[in-house]
Amino acid sequence: MTGGGRKRSGALVALLAAVAVLAACSGGGSGSGSEGGGAATTAPASSAEPTTTAATASTTAGEGDRPTRGVALSPRSYEEDDFLAFLERAPEAGGLLAHYADWGELGDEDSALSVTVELARQRGMEPVVAVSPYDASQRRLFRPLDAETTARYVEDAAAFAGRHRPPFFGIGVEINLLADSSPADFDRFVELFGEAAAAVHEASPDTRVFVVFQLEWMQGLRGGLFGGTDDPSKAQWDLLDRFPAADLVAFTTYPGLVHRTPADLPDGYYAEIREHTDVPVGFTEVGWAAEPPAEGWPGSEDDQAAFVERFLDLTAGLEPQLAIWTFLYPQPAAEAPFATMSLLRDDGTPRPAWEAWARGAG
Repeated sequence: MTGGGRKRSGALVALLAAVAVLAACSGGGSGSGSEGGGAATTAPASSAEPTTTAATASTTAGEGDRPTRGVALSPRSYEEDDFLAFLERAPEAGGLLAHYADWGELGDEDSALSVTVELARQRGMEPVVAVSPYDASQRRLFRPLDAETTARYVEDAAAFAGRHRPPFFGIGVEINLLADSSPADFDRFVELFGEAAAAVHEASPDTRVFVVFQLEWMQGLRGGLFGGTDDPSKAQWDLLDRFPAADLVAFTTYPGLVHRTPADLPDGYYAEIREHTDVPVGFTEVGWAAEPPAEGWPGSEDDQAAFVERFLDLTAGLEPQLAIWTFLYPQPAAEAPFATMSLLRDDGTPRPAWEAWARGAG
């Protein structure tokens, strides 16, 4: 339903080829480089630790020098020049590089998830990865949650965590939509999350495991570009209590789908989260359109920049552990209302929102 990771899935195979390019050019990056040209040979050993650079400037109180702001994997294209341009610009937007995918990809050691971990660390960034059994854009499971599938999911999650030791590992993306579309499958997911979180913690004790909810939907906001009617009685805050094993709870947030301008966001729009959980908070997809996302709906680059300022102000009290802007460059596969949510224009020049997001982020 919402843009983010699902809109980025079309070029995963091309991403693997791009790693060979990066390996050949790694002498110019901030990482230590790697030998060979394939993802399988460049993946870090399980004991590898991310390097620290100026890109890790945006921090949370009590988190030392750990970054809290970043962008999702979103080059203009997966052609060599565009991909390398993304890798050069991404650290300026924060010290985190994120990618989200079908849980089934974890079983492939050459997957885009593994490559993202390597790319992040080569550029002195920290990786944020998340997997899901559920395709929120299509409102369906990728495959049934039967005993064989869930056992494989848990095994693959533990193996991935042991190999890569990611600082953040998400399990379930916009999973509250599954609670609406199939309560029985959601109950099975809750059990699966607990098993997978335990396995990940055992394999990589320092990894923080999180679950992702769609914030506007969780608030009962179903009007505007969602196409329904806002109804606070449909809020889903009780779902937060179903995940006691989560080290933090994360949200995707696209308030421009229901609020016409950033000024329309109530002062307590994000603070409300704290009324329902004491667990640390993160935001895995943050976005606002830089052009009108639909006929008769406002939108401009100035509005997008104003939202960045509003978001940072309204979430400051939450001290989010991570905040990921959904696109750095425009994505060819992204549809309205997500098509113009990038921080950079197609020619690479910055939108005003870029300055607001990058300020203090690296």
